[in-house]
Amino acid sequence: MSSIERGETRITVIGESLVDVVVDERGHQTRRPGGSPMNVAVGLGRLGHAVQLRPSYGDDADGALLQEHLDGSRVRVDRARAGSTSTALARIAPDGSASYEFAVAWDLPASPLPVTSRILHAGSIAAALEPGRRAVVAAMRGGREHGIVTFDPNVRPAFMGPREEQRASTELTRPGVSGELFAGVSRLFQPVRCERSRVARPRGV
Repeated sequence: MSSIERGETRITVIGESLVDVVVDERGHQTRRPGGSPMNVAVGLGRLGHAVQLRPSYGDDADGALLQEHLDGSRVRVDRARAGSTSTALARIAPDGSASYEFAVAWDLPASPLPVTSRILHAGSIAAALEPGRRAVVAAMRGGREHGIVTFDPNVRPAFMGPREEQRASTELTRPGVSGELFAGVSRLFQPVRCERSRVARPRGV
């Protein structure tokens, strides 16, 4: 019997699930499930991993679209109910360029991770937008106690608060000096001056 059949969660993903609304140059509209954290959970579920997603969306048509998508991808959902489901509207111009409008709300009650969860993934808008950001940061701190924490900044300035708050979230995924070296921000790094070298080439006779 697999861990999925036993109901054990090995991976927890926290973050936004939203609907991408794309309007092309003719005014034709399509609606598709989206959101960086949800895409991570969906990929893991389709690969057969026991994954749980903690999103926030409403009891509306868009929320039903997300739920169907997640159920079909074998993703467990521990959802915070929102007044409406978040959307990202993309308008495609005749020249192919796009303009974006976000209608996103993010709130998530703090709750402990499943005891069987060994990997926590978080990031994107959920790690930047209050009031839900606080629950995400608390979960990341808890995840470090008994497993691996991964973080995808997916920088979106429109949603981001003070720089120091965002840096603090990133710090939770850096395991000391080794993490600093990996990120290239350690004090052990010193600027290296590269001198231009000339390579002698053989001349034909």
